[in-house]
Amino acid sequence: MSDRVWVVLRHAQAASESPDGRDFPRPLTAQGLQDAAAAVQWLATHLGGRTPRLLASPAVRALHTAQIVQAAFNADLVTDARIYEAT
Repeated sequence: MSDRVWVVLRHAQAASESPDGRDFPRPLTAQGLQDAAAAVQWLATHLGGRTPRLLASPAVRALHTAQIVQAAFNADLVTDARIYEAT
């Protein structure tokens, strides 16, 4: 059994506001999309061939970041609303 590696990845850069002014639906920016791709590259280098298991907030920016990582690694992704509210 290999050692577990824990990585906490914050969402990539998000728009400062959403069209409706709420926090939850703030999307990633163009820079955020590039940052998420860079995170994938970092993870590929540091995970040693392991497939990550992902847990993310359902907030748009966090979920989109996690989905980019999920697609790159064909990883499982679970969302939990308690992460968004830090509960």
